[in-house]
Amino acid sequence: MFGALESTAQDETGAEEADGRAAVMSDSLPMFSVTSSPGEIVKNLKKGDVVTVEYEIERADGAWCGIKEEGQTMISGYVQCQYLELQVLQKKSWESLGPSVNEESDTGKPSPPQPQEESPKPKASPKQRRELD
Repeated sequence: MFGALESTAQDETGAEEADGRAAVMSDSLPMFSVTSSPGEIVKNLKKGDVVTVEYEIERADGAWCGIKEEGQTMISGYVQCQYLELQVLQKKSWESLGPSVNEESDTGKPSPPQPQEESPKPKASPKQRRELD
């Protein structure tokens, strides 16, 4: 019995997302025309080759991945998933370089403009005060 599974968007911890791309881990990996090792070998992939995993099929003899090679729009063939290493999207962390003109608040909305402090009023000299009186 077998079932089709979509490739997961997250790893086991749910912390990072995979983008469907995978690298070949073994020195040579046969790509078959069907999900069976007695099938016709379409091509031998090399260690480090990058493919896109479109889906995974769980069979009695293990998991098989339907893959596309770089630049292809259709499934190129099938490989045993255990010989692929899914690439994980790197989450970027941005550091603040200091306050900006339009700094955003924790809510993601721009902060309202801050009122400008009034400049101190010049003090009148004793002579000017006498003239005002």
